[in-house]
This record gives sequence, C-alpha cells and structure tokens, in this order.
Amino acid sequence: MKKSAAVIQLITVLLVVGYGTYNLFTGNFEQSILTLPLLVVYYLFVVVRQKRVPSDGEKEGPVGR
Repeated sequence: MKKSAAVIQLITVLLVVGYGTYNLFTGNFEQSILTLPLLVVYYLFVVVRQKRVPSDGEKEGPVGR
C-alpha cells in the first residue's frame, strides 16, 4: 500500500470515529451509531480485500519443487 493511501485512510477513519464520539457525548446516540456501518463497510472492502491479494514476497504454487 502506498504511504499516501494509508494516510488518507487513517485520516478518514479518525474523522468517522471522532464524529461518532462527539455525537455520543452530546447525546445523539442514534447519530453516533450511524457511523458503525460505514466502518464495517470500510473493513470489508479494504482489510479483507488486502488479505486475499498475495504480497510481492509470496510465491504461488508448491515450495521446493
């Protein structure tokens, strides 16, 4: 992953969590819970997708043949 993409993702997640936390402390419980599906979608599309893609150092196929 490129450094710029990682920084953008980190800022986005921090903003979403910060928004949900702010709304939770101001008493808007429903609004704070609405950020949860966004974080779940982020996890499914980014983290799970990265686990499927083999990294550059990994080889496909049997080792030692």
